[in-house]
Amino acid sequence: MRAVGYGSWEEPFVEMGIGLDVGEAYVGNIGQRALFDFTAVGDVVNTASRLQGQASGGEIVLSDRVAEGLSRGPDKRVELELKGKSEPQLAYRVTM
Repeated sequence: MRAVGYGSWEEPFVEMGIGLDVGEAYVGNIGQRALFDFTAVGDVVNTASRLQGQASGGEIVLSDRVAEGLSRGPDKRVELELKGKSEPQLAYRVTM
């Protein structure tokens, strides 16, 4: 976030939000021989993408699983309705 200008006296040169989740993903070449795409797939990837979609510029949205691994949890706890999830997901917002 600092690399694009958040947390400094200058305006960021690009508006960016981040979504973070942690868990097991499958990583590798996917596709046919003529068109391989090296990518990651799995629920953790989809959840991180959905959290990123909820993040405003200069904001990081962490899943509950990420927050559990921190020595000090973020302050702003929220429940988010995420596509593909049957129940609201607990998350945390961190603003730069």
